[in-house]
This record gives sequence, structure tokens and C-alpha cells, in this order.
Amino acid sequence: MRNFQDFNKNEQNSMLNVVLAAYPNLGLNNLKILIKLTEVNKSQFAHIADYQSDKSNGTETASHLINVAASYANMVTKDTISLNNFDVKTVDVNDFNYLTIDMGDLTIEQFKAAVSENLTVALIEMQAPKAHKNTDATIAFNKVLFFNTNTNNLSIKGQSVNKTVSVQGDFKIVKSAPKTIAKKLIEKMINSRTASLRTFNLPNIMSRVSINGVKLEIA
Repeated sequence: MRNFQDFNKNEQNSMLNVVLAAYPNLGLNNLKILIKLTEVNKSQFAHIADYQSDKSNGTETASHLINVAASYANMVTKDTISLNNFDVKTVDVNDFNYLTIDMGDLTIEQFKAAVSENLTVALIEMQAPKAHKNTDATIAFNKVLFFNTNTNNLSIKGQSVNKTVSVQGDFKIVKSAPKTIAKKLIEKMINSRTASLRTFNLPNIMSRVSINGVKLEIA
């Protein structure tokens, strides 16, 4: 990951032009406003209006309230404490909607049994230090706003606080491994902070972004 603030003036201007080439309707002024709005250093919240998620292939429309000032390091620390004190015996494998996933050739009961068998391994993997993915393709304008030069996605990241669905979506049923579901159940039980982190890509925002009352029209 490269930080925009570490670039010299010419490199910054070139980077802004790359973003604008991907988002010609955004405009330089709006891009600079977006960068400024997301330079947060205290408790701040963003409201993303009319977001169409990739997971629903754009069929779901929802508005999201996110905490854009959440400290990732603090979230990891709190999750680590919770995981290190977690007992897999407390997990209820029935507390999941198995009809939302492709279980392959297994019946629901067989899949639940496989989830139970994978709980300990899942917990051990979750307790291991998280590997930090580092790629020069990601440009960080700040701790909230990112641009990926491979995908041309300009994205806002934050901790999900609330989601209000205005149009129900059609989500594709995807194949999931029992260990994956085991991890999801553990995350749910510890109220995982890091699991609540979300990335919102600008092309999927059909309306606007508001941060501390300041509105920026995206569409």
C-alpha cells in the first residue's frame, strides 16, 4: 500500500488524474472534497445513500451508516482478547441460515456436524496473527479513502453501524466450507469488530455520501 501524502506534488497530481480518468463524472473539485471529508481524526460517521452491493449483483439497494474513524488496531486488539478467551463449546451450530449457502453433497445435518468438527481449527486460525496484505496497487488517500490501480475502484472503508434496505436483493447462493461457517459463528458470538469492517465502492453508490452533515452527490 502506498500513501498519497508521501507522493510529491507532481505524483499527487498524476494520481488524481488517474482517479478522474476512471471517474470522469466525479470532477476534480468533488474528488478533493471527498479526500478532505474522509481525513478524519476523531469520532465521525458517514451515511452512504442508495448503495447497490456487488454480492447482490446490484439488485439490492440499501443505505449504510458507517463509523469512518474506527481504529483498526484497536479492533484487532479487542477481537484478539475475545478470541483468546473463547470456548468453542458455547457455539450453537444451529444459529445460521444454511439455506443461504451451497453445501455441496451434504445434508444440512451432515454440514452442521462438519461445522462442529471444524470449530477448534477455525478458532486456532482466527487466533493467529493476521497477515497484513501489502500491495503497491492500493493508494491510500487517508485511513478511509482508497484507490486500487488494478481494479480502478475508489472505495470508502469503515465499520458498519446500521444498514437500511430499501430494495430487497437477489443474492447468489455460493459454496461455503464448514470451517468458513464455523468462523462466521465465532465472529458472531464474540461480536467481532473487524468482521464489521466494510468497503464501499463509489460506482455502486447511486446517490450521495454524507460525512458529519456535509453531503457530496456521487451520482
